[in-house]
Amino acid sequence: MNKKKILIPIVSGVATLGILTGISYAYFSAKINEVNKTETIMKSNELGLTFTGVSEINASSMIPGDSFTKTFSVENTSNRAVTYNIYMQNITNEFNEDLVYTLSDEDGEVVSEVALPVTSTEKTYLKTNIEIESGVIKNYTLKIEYKYLDTPQNDYQGKTFNAILGIDTNETSIRKSTKVLAKVSSVTDDKSSTGTIKVVNNTNETQTYDLMLSDLVDIDELSTGYVYSVSKNEEEVITNEELPTTDQVILENQTIESGKIDNYTTSIEIPGVNLYNMIKENSSNETIDFSVRSGTSGTNGIYSTTATEGNKEVYYYRGNVDNNIIFNDMCWKIVRTTETRGVKLIYNGKPTDGQCLATGTATQIGISSFNPSYTGNAYVGYMYGTPGASSYSETHTNTNESKMKKYIDTWFNNNFDNETTSILEDTIFCNDRSTTTGTNNNTFGSSYGSLGYGTKATAYGVNARASEYTIIPNPTLVCPQDNDKFTVSTANGNGALKYPVGLITSDEAVFAGFNTKSSNNSDYKDTNNYLYTNSNYWALTPVYVNTSGAAGVTIVSSVGSVGSHYVTGNGTDGVRPVISLADGTLVKSTGDGTSTNPYVVK
Repeated sequence: MNKKKILIPIVSGVATLGILTGISYAYFSAKINEVNKTETIMKSNELGLTFTGVSEINASSMIPGDSFTKTFSVENTSNRAVTYNIYMQNITNEFNEDLVYTLSDEDGEVVSEVALPVTSTEKTYLKTNIEIESGVIKNYTLKIEYKYLDTPQNDYQGKTFNAILGIDTNETSIRKSTKVLAKVSSVTDDKSSTGTIKVVNNTNETQTYDLMLSDLVDIDELSTGYVYSVSKNEEEVITNEELPTTDQVILENQTIESGKIDNYTTSIEIPGVNLYNMIKENSSNETIDFSVRSGTSGTNGIYSTTATEGNKEVYYYRGNVDNNIIFNDMCWKIVRTTETRGVKLIYNGKPTDGQCLATGTATQIGISSFNPSYTGNAYVGYMYGTPGASSYSETHTNTNESKMKKYIDTWFNNNFDNETTSILEDTIFCNDRSTTTGTNNNTFGSSYGSLGYGTKATAYGVNARASEYTIIPNPTLVCPQDNDKFTVSTANGNGALKYPVGLITSDEAVFAGFNTKSSNNSDYKDTNNYLYTNSNYWALTPVYVNTSGAAGVTIVSSVGSVGSHYVTGNGTDGVRPVISLADGTLVKSTGDGTSTNPYVVK
């Protein structure tokens, strides 16, 4: 369906039309050419009336019964109908009401017999608001008569009457209905419509004009909720104003000097919905039992938590939900909001005809190992220090990039330009390398300690919260150690990232609706969860270095659960990058998050 609007530059408030003998005065008007082209030029035309005839009226030495006539014509030399007035000015009238006049045109009397106006320097109107069509000439006869009365009239011998006859108009702007003006292209649900208007003053004087928005095309087909914006000479002067349903002047009294050009860019579009606000408004504060998967508990929707950095409320999607969104010509699933009102997304393939239908490996950017070796605690890191070192700090300093980080950074560099990157926030991606013990709310046992260096058997912190080995799931969005808060800037993290991209965490997967195998061995697989893809893919959370010295990190498994794999992988583990849209991101109001009608970032 086409959604069309017309932008009409209308010139107003310029020189009032005033006509004297043989002289044609005009005012500045506008005409739009190049309809539906990338550039619309507004040119000046002369719109005027021409008075032909002798304008001076002189009457003296008249005696009762005398009369005389004067003829004149008015021609409409413009390209539209206009109205005008006939007046006398600079009047000297030494007679009484016995000196009368009659004004006639080809069709008969225009003004019936009436006394001539009294002495005055101001205009005295004989007839007003006379309409004349374009190209028409009207011929007038003005008859002046000194009436003969059956009473003495000697007092007015030798008296005179003088005046100037002329025409003018009250019109100060061109009527919109007289021109086919600049039409802005059709607006659809998927994109905005833009146009340009160039206003050129090719007159010799400074002029003033108005810009009008007029609903003259397909108004019955226009959906509500559209907005328009206008920029003048590259400066935005109107931003996202709701389209009116009736004609409306949107910019008044725009002054343009002789020889100057005003360039306008106009756009009409479907307004955006604030993504963060939409998520928040649809959330629930229901208490979640994380030991029960969402497919069993029926907790499908948006929920809130304050288990976050600074205890700020965050909203997360859980279970079987409609959280599809298109950004940068890619499909994503909304995971949660951030403490800074951003919105985290996980990659979900490429759109097909505006729909997000990918499953399995099509939801991944490819496959990769997490690190090239699994021997030792260093290799659980997204970045790592010295393998085989004899201290925790040497092992986990952020010196070397993991194979996973290099893989994701290459993809990001190839697929995100400056414009799309500017929409992202620099959020924390938590590679939580804090440690616990094998007896703290997990099933590892006492052989697993908390040393975290060399090849020491180590239980990483997630096992006390949200790994497949956790007995009572209790996920958190707090990243315990500053060294593990991967960010681009050091303002909110370690500043070790080149790009604002990472992976999902094990805690986020449990918030999303997976429980843990050790919390419910008989019911932990959930194939209806939005994170389920029927394929294994990596998460960012370290899980263990086992008693053989092999390092493992979290995966979301192909059976629909939180799992773990050695960091070298099994050759089929996929990569689904995670990004975070910045606060204030808008989506088009037409999406509903389903796979066939996803949200679309504006």
